[in-house]
Amino acid sequence: MKRISGMFKSIYLTIGRQGYSPGEYKWLPYLVEQVVDDGVLLCNMFTREIILLTEAEYAHPEADLRRILAEHWYMIPAGLDPRSLCYLFKHSHNARFGNRSDKTQLCTILTTTECNAHCPYCYEAGCEKRTMTDQVAGDVADWIEKHCDPDKVHLKWFGGEPLCNAHAVTVICQHLQKKGINYDSSMVSNGYLLDQHDRTELLDLWRLNRVQITLDGTEDTYNRIKRISGARGAYRRVLDNIRYVLDLGIRVNIRLNLSLENYNDLTELIGILRAEFGGYRNIFDVYAKPLFEGDDYQLTGQERAQVYGQYIDLEMRLCDAGLRDTLGMPKVKHRQCMADNGHSVVILPGGELGLCEHHLDDEYVGTIYNDARDGAIVEAWKEHADELPECAACFYYPVCLQLKKCPGKTICNAAHRGYLKWRIQESMAAAYKKEQEAERKADV
Repeated sequence: MKRISGMFKSIYLTIGRQGYSPGEYKWLPYLVEQVVDDGVLLCNMFTREIILLTEAEYAHPEADLRRILAEHWYMIPAGLDPRSLCYLFKHSHNARFGNRSDKTQLCTILTTTECNAHCPYCYEAGCEKRTMTDQVAGDVADWIEKHCDPDKVHLKWFGGEPLCNAHAVTVICQHLQKKGINYDSSMVSNGYLLDQHDRTELLDLWRLNRVQITLDGTEDTYNRIKRISGARGAYRRVLDNIRYVLDLGIRVNIRLNLSLENYNDLTELIGILRAEFGGYRNIFDVYAKPLFEGDDYQLTGQERAQVYGQYIDLEMRLCDAGLRDTLGMPKVKHRQCMADNGHSVVILPGGELGLCEHHLDDEYVGTIYNDARDGAIVEAWKEHADELPECAACFYYPVCLQLKKCPGKTICNAAHRGYLKWRIQESMAAAYKKEQEAERKADV
């Protein structure tokens, strides 16, 4: 046995090594294996540790090895329910490492629900169109001063298209600067209007450090899907604006929306993005995302398998192009997202407060104009989705966390689990390669 990478530090500090006593042991079901030239890599998704066993060790571990495997949580007592083990770990880890602050640290602010694009898949298509006034923007800043973490608050500008009402961003930031509030910001935008704002506004006033921009394909596909109002050459302008903010030192995420129709187009787009932006260190991440996830999409099993296969291929192409390098082991999550973490809030154009940016016309928990909150809605967003029969033996069980109310929760199936296993195996292969390279250097 050889250790390739150890437990996550916070996991080790929570559970340490398992005590061992003679008796019947079984393999933990949360293991991912990968055959390599000199044996079998095993990743323990409970601890995130990776080890290498010879084929003989894996097939028939002898007594001394079984003890080591048990101490490292690869094997557990035959009578122990592994799900109970995960449940106890999560509570213990959260008690020790969870965020204990009672202050809001992330404000997702919708300056408007209007948008200059008309994407056919947009979940906001039927929402009421509203734009934040200067008065509400000033009131939002006052609320942030009174209710958010005084050490640091992060503002995420959202919409609609937030730059369709960029004035509200400026008003809020001007108020916060005058009050001496420590803030920074990020933005989810289609990027078309970014060049209307200069360095002083973007960096000094908005303190913008990251922008996420979605691309649906190459020029003809992008322009056909986005249909940006009154725009000519929208695709080229957005690419130029990505370069503009990269040159300012702002990090950029690029999301590639994958549908049943645009796979070939996205493979071409990856080559274009590499040529355009491959030399920038602040391309934070380029990643693909299937459009079909969530309860609103009804795909056949064959269609879902097809798109997941394309999804994996796009991720591999992005890694090979040097545009994506974040296929590491999943972190320990105490909460799923902004809706259940207790430190985030969504502020709507009228000053309403919500927890999920997908709920723009309902699910308000209060407003910025009083401190009354709907506790029932807050608690409902913390409920986890019901487990499926296959959850008990799923390798991803220690990591998986889905909310019952989440409109975008993943529909679990064999194709989805295959994608998750591929991601883990890619991370295992990278760790194994790194270990081999370190050994070669040591031998020189």
